[in-house]
Amino acid sequence: LVLGFATGLNAVWVGRRRLPPRFDRSVPYLILAGLVVLVAWRFTVSRPHANQSWRPEDTGLEPGWAVLADRPEPDAVIVADHEEWLALSYLASVWRVQPRVYPQPLCQANPPGAVDRVSGVYLTRRGATADPTCLSEQHRYAAGANLIRVQAAPNQQIPAWARPVVFNVGPDLMLIGYETNRIPSVAVKSVEPRWQLSLYWRAQTPVSADYTVSVRPLQYGVPVMGGDGQPLIQDHQPVWNTYPTSRWTPGEVVRDDYVLSLPPRAVPDEAHIVVYRVVADGTGEDRFQTLGEIRLPLEP
Repeated sequence: LVLGFATGLNAVWVGRRRLPPRFDRSVPYLILAGLVVLVAWRFTVSRPHANQSWRPEDTGLEPGWAVLADRPEPDAVIVADHEEWLALSYLASVWRVQPRVYPQPLCQANPPGAVDRVSGVYLTRRGATADPTCLSEQHRYAAGANLIRVQAAPNQQIPAWARPVVFNVGPDLMLIGYETNRIPSVAVKSVEPRWQLSLYWRAQTPVSADYTVSVRPLQYGVPVMGGDGQPLIQDHQPVWNTYPTSRWTPGEVVRDDYVLSLPPRAVPDEAHIVVYRVVADGTGEDRFQTLGEIRLPLEP
């Protein structure tokens, strides 16, 4: 429409010599005014339909934001599933988010280590679920709600910022440290803040069974209740079900994370930890065999 109108005005401009002098002087201004009004009208009508930013249905980057909320090390490789890889690639190349990371497809092209100056390699939980064989030969350690640190050599000690403890659970396992962290709701686009408990386990000897760890936050000695009125609890095998205890080597220190949404004003001061395994031929409550329990005081 704009082009057609401009073409018509151009024809008037070319033929203006045949107009009376007073019209000849006003034609350029009329043409300019007409074009300005037409372009302004077209812009006003089209912009609401053309503007694709900040729409409620724009969720394509959320998988990437969720991964970055775990605060990976700068210059780390993150091996992710397709949606996470697309979101992280966009955030890294277009948004230039910090810390800088190198997203890579799930064990396809560009294997980890192809990037110079890599600080570490992470595998996302979604990636581990989509392809259980990806980086399966590596040692695995939880690194937040969505990230798993993978490395060739096993960890031998807890980090300096973790709180050391000593709790023996059966003859094979020892809890040697922990740390707590509150994740702001804005970091995960959630109404409720999230509470993260990181447990550091050491395998004393080779572990023959695959154990599950149950974490139940307590406040003033009673369970913290969730929004559904039930006690908050989270059970899974270590490292988000990707690194069973039977794979641990003696002396290896394994970080295992538990992330729960807390109700307002809830501040856990203790954690009830139960280590158990499922008996294949058991029935009812006999299906669960408890290895040990811990009442872990949590320092503020």
